[in-house]
Amino acid sequence: MKLCDCKDWKAVIFPDRTILKKDCPYMSGTQLHELAETEVEPTERKGYYKTISSMFASRV
Repeated sequence: MKLCDCKDWKAVIFPDRTILKKDCPYMSGTQLHELAETEVEPTERKGYYKTISSMFASRV
């Protein structure tokens, strides 16, 4: 499933970092779009999703 399908998400866990939903206002439109298209799977913790595949690249 894609992150945009997960209405209850709180955090997305990447192999090298975690992105919190509350950090989204600080991201560019391109980053938000790429994050929304990230393939994820739920973890044991409610609202936390682990990435399966992503084109998301930090442009800080």
